[in-house]
Amino acid sequence: MDSVQEFLSSIAQKKGKVSEKLVTRSHATQLMFDVMLENKNCHVITSVDGADLKLAGKILSLNEPLSGVGSTPKVNPDNSSIVMQQLRQEIGGVRDRLAQLPPPHNKQELARMEKLMEDLEETKMLDWDQILWKSDKFLEERRSNFAHKGLLWILEAVRPATKENVQKLQSLKEKLIKECKQQQLVTNQVTSELKDLIDSYTQQIKSGKNSESESKAKVAAIQQMKDHFKVENEKFKDLKGKLINVKEQLQLEIQNGVEQSSNNFDSAFHSMQDEREKMREENAQLVEDELAKMKIEVDRASSELDMQVSSKSLVTSEQKVLDNEKELVKLRAEKSVMTAQLEVFKRESAQMEDHMRILLEKHNKQMSIQQLQNMQTFRAYRQVHEDFKVELENRWRSLLDEAIQDAVFLSARNTELKERNGQLQQELGKMKDDRSLKKGAKAIGL
Repeated sequence: MDSVQEFLSSIAQKKGKVSEKLVTRSHATQLMFDVMLENKNCHVITSVDGADLKLAGKILSLNEPLSGVGSTPKVNPDNSSIVMQQLRQEIGGVRDRLAQLPPPHNKQELARMEKLMEDLEETKMLDWDQILWKSDKFLEERRSNFAHKGLLWILEAVRPATKENVQKLQSLKEKLIKECKQQQLVTNQVTSELKDLIDSYTQQIKSGKNSESESKAKVAAIQQMKDHFKVENEKFKDLKGKLINVKEQLQLEIQNGVEQSSNNFDSAFHSMQDEREKMREENAQLVEDELAKMKIEVDRASSELDMQVSSKSLVTSEQKVLDNEKELVKLRAEKSVMTAQLEVFKRESAQMEDHMRILLEKHNKQMSIQQLQNMQTFRAYRQVHEDFKVELENRWRSLLDEAIQDAVFLSARNTELKERNGQLQQELGKMKDDRSLKKGAKAIGL
């Protein structure tokens, strides 16, 4: 305990510098040095004798030296980044020297430059980001090889759950949709304010009651509002781009989930049907947004054209040119809407083609599985039939063998009995002859 207290006091006074003699004084000080000053993870299991009456006082005595100990953890430096920085500095120095030397005298510097570039490439391959990139690339190659061999399920077994990814992307998509709607409201509000400013300025110009200072102030306000509109419109475009990317990721994840789902054709069909319905709703909302945006753009452009020509007295031909310009602005806006509708139709057509391809693949897969199951059932039936036929044939053969053996045995026994019967008849004939002879002899003797 004294050594621990002295060790903690030394750390607090010398700010992390402790003598080796004090560190190696006991196992406790060695463990504390490893944990507090060497950035090591250490797990200690110890037992304290409860019979020590001074234990509580010893523990309280450690409070004061512990309060003076400060911990300043640092992130371990990445050696590869330091080496790459040094190599880049050397390459920069060699490049500067090459720029100053004439061509005949720069062969050594060129060789050094090539050597430094090779070292830099090798060091880059040791970078953690590069290792992760190589790992992902290797995983994709492995996935492709397994897919060609029909063994993709090996990798799918360790793939993260598609349902969780879909839920995360769905929540992110809903969040971005809300942000887009809010940003669109802000953009529409800024557009309406800009239109009001332009209309007010146009009316003042037509009335001829405004001064030069008021006109400059109005123009500055309109320009400021235009800049504000550009900023808000850029924010809206960024959010819309993020939303499109999230929708594409969600679409890809759902498609992967459908392709990796079970072989239930009905569930896959209903899932795709719901997905197409959602896409139709989203596309209809997108077209409505584009129409609203088109109206706002047409109104703003018309107001700007009116503002530009409000200070002039127009003749009939100039009025026609102005009307043509407004019509041109409207046609350009309608072109963007038509382009959006064409993109929507293309996406729906591509989605339908993907779903038809997936359903066809699932149908073919089910048919092949059913065919394999039927063939397997037929093979099992044929095997059972062959086994039964062999067993029946063996049974009849054994019965035939037994019948033949019985027939042979009976035939042999019959032959044996006939021979025995012949022998008995011969003996009986001899006995009769002997008896007749004896009777004849007796008669002659009398």
